[in-house]
Amino acid sequence: MKAVRFTGEGALSSIRVENLPDPLRAEPGRVVVRVMASSLNHMDLYSMSRGDGLAIPGSDGAGVVEYAGAGVTDFVPGDEVIINPNIGEPDEDNYTILGSGANGTHAEFISLPSRNLLKKPSSLSFEEAAALPLCLMTAWRQVVVKGAARPGEWVLIHGAGGGVSVYAMQIAALCGASVIVTSGDEAKLGKAALLGATHTLNHRHTDIVAEVADITGGHGADVVIDNVGAETFPTSLAVAATGGRIVMSGNVSSEQVSFHPAPLYWKGVTVMGSLMGRTEELEKALALAAEGKIRPVIDSVFDLSDYRMAMERMVENRHFGKIIIGR
Repeated sequence: MKAVRFTGEGALSSIRVENLPDPLRAEPGRVVVRVMASSLNHMDLYSMSRGDGLAIPGSDGAGVVEYAGAGVTDFVPGDEVIINPNIGEPDEDNYTILGSGANGTHAEFISLPSRNLLKKPSSLSFEEAAALPLCLMTAWRQVVVKGAARPGEWVLIHGAGGGVSVYAMQIAALCGASVIVTSGDEAKLGKAALLGATHTLNHRHTDIVAEVADITGGHGADVVIDNVGAETFPTSLAVAATGGRIVMSGNVSSEQVSFHPAPLYWKGVTVMGSLMGRTEELEKALALAAEGKIRPVIDSVFDLSDYRMAMERMVENRHFGKIIIGR
């Protein structure tokens, strides 16, 4: 089978698409899936930068069951499935993510425990299904579980084009919140407006703090979704309303956060870290996607052999939504 590997340099030049042995059978309790589509995440960049080449990357995917091992009763060959990237559950010991602690989805086949599979809704294509799991359940946990967004509240989301952001804005709108989105790209802001953003702000030309105060009548943002990190956290703290909740799941700027703590206690702001959602949270969000209430957002589709080109697009931040690796 063809599979993506990193040779160890920790850079785009380390990417290889290699021929590896096909899994010829499924071990007890496990299932072999022919992967029809997978998608990129920042986890791919982490795996590449780690440079150990131990695992095939890829956390998201959808495909068809090829073999089912002994003891597997929920799936049979031919079933169309979505791959759940959770290995264990967030907030539990020894939790990790597919493509980091175990071989991932950027291959023609994958062998994994049957508990990591969900039936693919017929309303979703393989590409659409592969665009959902990691980012969708991360956004669900941020907005619904940690942020606890409620009708009538204001939710601010930094970075309009990221995979988590495109689902967070849809989920926040479904919660009945008004959604403010920031980006330095006007084209991305225009697309965000079609996904539920009620206000879009270009941080290159706008004083975000002043604009949020004006939009909210001085109230501020009840929930701030900040996956950028050091670059945006001082702004997140400044725009947060009294009693506001800041939820963070990333630090793409890869710098230490520096801020004055006074707003934390004067405004009673809560700052929370958030991982991916639990499996039951993914199931709830996927049900809404199956009904068309959450739209899979696909930026582009690349062949597995063009994985490096796909990664270049993500590294250069040219994408809006999910970059798909087709088969």
